Amino acid sequence: MDNETVSFYSRRILTEQGMVEGVLQVADGKFAGLIENPNPAQIAAARDFADQRIFAGIIDLHSHGYRSWSAKTIDKAEIQGLSKILPSIGVTATLATTSGWKAHEMEMLSAIAEALDEGVTGARILGIHMEGPFFNPDKHNATPREEVILPSVEKCEAYWQAARGKIKYMTLAPEMPGAVETIHWLREHGIVAGAGHTLADDEQMRQAVRNGIQVSIHTGNAMRQIDRRDIGALGAALLDPEVVCEIICDFYHLAPRMLEIMFRVKHNFDKFIMISDSDTLSGVEPGTYFAYGKRVHVHSDGRILLDDGTISGSSKYVLYGMENLIEKLGLAPQRVSRMASLNPARLLGIEAQKGSIAPGKDADFFIINDRYEVQETWVEGRQVYTSADPILTNEHFSQFCQKLD
Repeated sequence: MDNETVSFYSRRILTEQGMVEGVLQVADGKFAGLIENPNPAQIAAARDFADQRIFAGIIDLHSHGYRSWSAKTIDKAEIQGLSKILPSIGVTATLATTSGWKAHEMEMLSAIAEALDEGVTGARILGIHMEGPFFNPDKHNATPREEVILPSVEKCEAYWQAARGKIKYMTLAPEMPGAVETIHWLREHGIVAGAGHTLADDEQMRQAVRNGIQVSIHTGNAMRQIDRRDIGALGAALLDPEVVCEIICDFYHLAPRMLEIMFRVKHNFDKFIMISDSDTLSGVEPGTYFAYGKRVHVHSDGRILLDDGTISGSSKYVLYGMENLIEKLGLAPQRVSRMASLNPARLLGIEAQKGSIAPGKDADFFIINDRYEVQETWVEGRQVYTSADPILTNEHFSQFCQKLD
């Protein structure tokens, strides 16, 4: 699309100021302009999407995979496949989120780094989010307990080398020995430090924030809950005006009324980022699978569960959560889009380039119908998905995953 201007007309283009009728212009990979209330000639010269909505591309900072593709891999082709499948759900940028697999963790980081160096052709992979292995062992959840280790600067330096400096985000339990030094190391290297898989109490979480913790990981899940005598990591994250809260809005990980409480307590939508916490089995047909050496149950309501009921991510995606918040909780679309796009960009320090529809920013956007089905997705001015495209299937999926019913 270099040197060529492509125009899109819609009566519902979502900007930071709200929904407008206009002609959106894209040139040289950027948003070149937005003509509001265009005349008939300007509309006729544009691609006409009528009442279909145009949203800024979703930036999902916590995605382990989707629809048979995985970020937990030593095969760089998997990362390319993940990049190609994510635009089908409106994602234009993401962090390849790793967890577990201790025996191959360095190979995994190296493979992702190599894929990023070679370049991907779909959603931009902005770097790596390491979810673990520095968990509280009593909050290991779907990660095998034996793979949990204490926070360590020495390990971080080894991870950093293997990942060629591409780690952008790390989850750890801030109450564990070695966490303070590790948090300081992360911040010195420009890595977002998040508290998750934690049993930190209120005071421990508050101290962690003073030490440099910026984010509450999948808030309300895998953390100490609110009690009348100690509000735990959850309460501390909600009350602190500077802590950014990841939220999974599939209405299973967080009930609708719980989300309402969170929004009222935090009282600042700029401090929430919507995530999917999706995994390889997200988006596949519901049922029971044998994957990664264990039975996994995929439910249509958003649950992915192990045999013992442990949550193992969400079967849904950020756009599904956006529909929930807009259509069922009645939130303004611009607030929801901010939590899905602009706030994640701001957390990574790239809000000048990505996160909203504005002149000069990267032309990352998607177009949906009234059923929230993605019709087209564009990344940096390139069309990377249309609803007519066949869904990309991972031909190696059956080698590590078998459907049991």
